[in-house]
Amino acid sequence: MSDLTVAPDNYTNPVQYFGMNAFSTVSTLAYREVWHYFQKYQVFTDRGWFMEDIAQEEYMSSDTMKETWDFRTEPEKFFTYYIL
Repeated sequence: MSDLTVAPDNYTNPVQYFGMNAFSTVSTLAYREVWHYFQKYQVFTDRGWFMEDIAQEEYMSSDTMKETWDFRTEPEKFFTYYIL
């Protein structure tokens, strides 16, 4: 998984990606729900010298992850992953 950051001082490549770890243990004895939230970034850049030349780029970025679990004797499913 990767995430991004916007560096306003870098004119040629303002969006920089970096790695991110997201892991969890899974067992049939413990039911888990994971909610993974994402953000949408919009970057507006004026690349013109004398005339206005606005460029727009959109990126997705990982925001937060929330996890809940409980013990069940007869679970019909043991793992649910939501992407929001």
